[in-house]
Amino acid sequence: MSDAPGARGAHGASPRRRIGLLGGTFDPVHVAHVALARAALAHLALDELRFVPTGRSWQKVDAGATAQQRIEMLRIATVGLPRTSIDERETKRAGASYTIDTLIELRAQLGEAAALVWIVGSDQLRNLPTWHRWEELLRHSHLAVARRAGDTMEALDARVRALVDAHACEELPDAPAGSIVFFPMPSMQVSGSALRDRLARGERPDELLPPGVLDYIDRNRLYRATPLRDEPARAPRTRRATKRNRMDPRKLQRVVVDALDDIKAQDIRVFDTTAQTELFDRVIIATGTSNRQTRALASHVRDKVKEAGAPVVSMEGADTGEWVLVDLGDIVVHVMQPAIRQYYNLEELWGTRPVRLRIGAQAPTAAGTRSAAKRPAAPKKAAAKAPVKTATKAPAKRTATKRVATKRTATKRASNG
Repeated sequence: MSDAPGARGAHGASPRRRIGLLGGTFDPVHVAHVALARAALAHLALDELRFVPTGRSWQKVDAGATAQQRIEMLRIATVGLPRTSIDERETKRAGASYTIDTLIELRAQLGEAAALVWIVGSDQLRNLPTWHRWEELLRHSHLAVARRAGDTMEALDARVRALVDAHACEELPDAPAGSIVFFPMPSMQVSGSALRDRLARGERPDELLPPGVLDYIDRNRLYRATPLRDEPARAPRTRRATKRNRMDPRKLQRVVVDALDDIKAQDIRVFDTTAQTELFDRVIIATGTSNRQTRALASHVRDKVKEAGAPVVSMEGADTGEWVLVDLGDIVVHVMQPAIRQYYNLEELWGTRPVRLRIGAQAPTAAGTRSAAKRPAAPKKAAAKAPVKTATKAPAKRTATKRVATKRTATKRASNG
């Protein structure tokens, strides 16, 4: 997390500072929130983005974590996210928390010249008439609306439609406030309330939380169905400690990579996550070129893992096929369409330790591999150095620089108005 401006000049020669504001309860912060922040930074040419956790939201009174705990989770989630900071003012405000009050305070603090950009999802745009003094928002800031693919923005309240028609722009103008702009946001179905329900049932939806957040939740025993204050603290229970029929992660990795290779997954990448979390050992990311192929790849991985005698915890996202996740306990597999993969850049969080996989006739595997029948045997030294490659064809060159990797990220502003 950093306050340092890095985008100055990206929106022209104007010295006007452009500050994005992303509000929400962040209870807990999840990958969709981080994805929304990344999208806003990229598409709106912001000099900085401030997360604004609500205090006592007039629309949401049942926050499961304290304000300080939500701030701590935000700090964990935004480590390494450039040009971001956390504005705690709403958590320190007595009484109900209103966006209009925050904007008025910020305008008084930052002056009339700075461009303030309040960031919302399209669902919040539809709910705008429920916000306190919503008609005054554009006097103090711009409104940037994340628009998911396929969202036609129908069924808008007539008053909101009139506001959009009067103030919509193709891009943010060189002005401190007064415009409405839309920017793209790939669809991700992450609900804060559903996430809390899963945690209360004892589930571990680590794929929906930024790295480190689930560990914090475990340490502080948040969102439990029956919290016991006098219960002695225990180490977080890991998946692998309770798993039955566990396969060696390296063998399971081989099964997964071969399954992806079977039906021509592209750009397969494997990352060792043992130094980052106790919940799983590997993250595997691969690309499918269509909804149909991503579904087929994920289903084939699931079926091959079951055939090998290893358990499959869950498979999510097959309904849309844009991003399908297969949770195998010790390994989490992400199969994504190219635009989704590039947009969310999962490699950035989990890719600190890429695994160099032997692919070829001499590659050892207990799970078995098709590679020997399909490819000529590679010399031992070359095989040992070969990185994980696209399943369809060997790339002409090795990638010059490997990106560091992460898990899922998408947004639903959990805030107020």
